[in-house]
Amino acid sequence: MLKKNLVFLDFSLDNCFFLIIKNKKNFKKNLKKISKTENIPIIFFEFIKKNKIEINNNFEIFVNIGPGNLIAIRNSIVLAKMIKIIFNCKLYAFSNFDLLSLKKNKAKVLISTKTQKILMDLKRKMAKKIINDDLKIFQKFKINVQYSNKDIENLIYLKKFNKKIVPISCTTM
Repeated sequence: MLKKNLVFLDFSLDNCFFLIIKNKKNFKKNLKKISKTENIPIIFFEFIKKNKIEINNNFEIFVNIGPGNLIAIRNSIVLAKMIKIIFNCKLYAFSNFDLLSLKKNKAKVLISTKTQKILMDLKRKMAKKIINDDLKIFQKFKINVQYSNKDIENLIYLKKFNKKIVPISCTTM
């Protein structure tokens, strides 16, 4: 179990959530039916108020920069930077490439969002949007992405985070 105080934000795919670990206690909020990701900061601050979580400069913030739902990713980056500025926390970025390379031994995976399908080459760290006509060709790479606390812990212990915190766009393979 992680001993650190951290905020983990992942709004890149359809299973949007944030996880707060404070003094070895987990607080998690799943946002499966979020209509406007612009409301993420409001939901976040209501959540910490309701659970009486006091964030301070001992926290580390980890935000997923994609690839995935670009608007939701940008909004979660805004929240992460806001928390960093308000509470003087350390901010780190990770990508779905990092998480999926921990989880799967496959070279390529197909992930889905509400609006798009993305084929990811984990070795070359490249992503490509797949149109519906080509979906049958890449169906064998499809995975259902769900992260456990152990996956998050392994990611944090790797200490391979991006210093430049901007969303990763889909590039062609």
